[in-house]
Amino acid sequence: MKLSFLEINALHKLLNKVKFDERLDPSELNHFAASPYISSALRKVRTAYLNSPEIKSYSNTDADDQLPFQIRNTHSVDGISQRLTSLQIKEKEWIRSRTMLEKNEYVIALLAPYEPTHELREALLAKLELI
Repeated sequence: MKLSFLEINALHKLLNKVKFDERLDPSELNHFAASPYISSALRKVRTAYLNSPEIKSYSNTDADDQLPFQIRNTHSVDGISQRLTSLQIKEKEWIRSRTMLEKNEYVIALLAPYEPTHELREALLAKLELI
């Protein structure tokens, strides 16, 4: 697996923020959550993880933390909805100024590298319309 400098830089900033900041600022975490570099790095890490011989050897009886992450519609909508409501005014204005196509791309970026279901995408788009 090879990460670009921009992906490594984004991961470095995110991991340092999570590990060393006294308080995690939701607006800063939102920035990372929507970052194309974080999404790209996560996509590469997820692919390597799912293709590793170790993950293929886990049985269904192993602990949950050893199984691949699965996106769940209700948790995803709730978590991202909370993030969206805590956006700063400038970020909300940016979202309001986007076309529907751009908002759709934004929702996809928020969930990347996971492919949102049609229902999840529609639910998040509806939340964006309320901003």
